[in-house]
Amino acid sequence: LEASFGINGVAAADVGGIYLALIVGFVAWRRATPQLRGAEPQFSLQQLLRTAMPLLMVKSLRLAAGWLATLAIAAILADADVGVFNAAFRTSLLLGVFLISVNSIAAPKFAGLYERGDMAGLAATARWSTLLLGALTAPVFVLFLAFPEWVMSLFGPDFVESGRGVLIILTAGQIINVMTGPVNYLLMMTGFEKDVRNATTVSFLTCLVTIWPFINAWGLTGAAVSVAASMAIMNLVAAVYVRVRLGFFTFPFLPSGQVSR
Repeated sequence: LEASFGINGVAAADVGGIYLALIVGFVAWRRATPQLRGAEPQFSLQQLLRTAMPLLMVKSLRLAAGWLATLAIAAILADADVGVFNAAFRTSLLLGVFLISVNSIAAPKFAGLYERGDMAGLAATARWSTLLLGALTAPVFVLFLAFPEWVMSLFGPDFVESGRGVLIILTAGQIINVMTGPVNYLLMMTGFEKDVRNATTVSFLTCLVTIWPFINAWGLTGAAVSVAASMAIMNLVAAVYVRVRLGFFTFPFLPSGQVSR
């Protein structure tokens, strides 16, 4: 499509893939869960909204934070710097694919273990999930940190010089995300959605306050430091909430703490 229709073809292919995934997912869901047809919900709309509204704010703040760096760079630096930063940022987010994969398996287990009151099992599952995540992402971390020039050269020679440092900094921020493990999913699956909202708010405010002065002082490097720090702070705050609410640490090499409900 790109060869025939240019950038419009790329957009059409992307949207077409989304709709195809939607259709396939819907059909697969209907076939896998025939027992849910005609089922009545066992919770009220008010309860659903109490859970959904904090998560709506989480998604909104994360979306705003994603655009904040782009807008700040576009306002202060050259247009080419926007492309370099976004290329490095989206490359670092490839590590999130592993996080999504692990969380998709672990999240329902978190909910089930918490509902049964098995806090020891919940702590063990969370820490094993963090270890698994670390093992899966380690080769990618090594690639990004050891060979940033080669990775950024995939986007073109103009991305190497200014993009390699940005990629290293953003990758370092992702390391914190991996070390803390699925803390946000732990909070969401155990009824502490407001804590996830609070952690995301702190993260967004950190980026909002630092992004402009950091870019003015250090250019693209400052933007990378601001974004990486805000992501790391979000997960560290969420890890503290997990320790306070659930009674254990998710860090694999720290004592889990006294587990209680």
